Amino acid sequence: MIKNGIATYPVLGVSIDMKYEGDGALISKSDKAILPGGPAALAGLKGGDIITKFEGRTINSAEELIVAIRAKSVGDKAVLTYIRNGVTSTATVTLQAGK
Repeated sequence: MIKNGIATYPVLGVSIDMKYEGDGALISKSDKAILPGGPAALAGLKGGDIITKFEGRTINSAEELIVAIRAKSVGDKAVLTYIRNGVTSTATVTLQAGK
């Protein structure tokens, strides 16, 4: 976790809508919701996608997604299940270091 005196933590590279009240974690719909070159962008995720599972674990809220990501390490791969336009899909991401 700490290299060169700097603490690192894994990130997905998305902005999550913390006010979303449905099941799952909604990726914000803004143009800047997906970090270019980040794990989510490389996996093809888009603003408006709803992440419903992380490594097979059901995600009921943004907070649950954050906890699940933070339990992993930078460089770990994780399988996400998400819904886009009513269609359920999966994607594999490689978590990067947050800043």
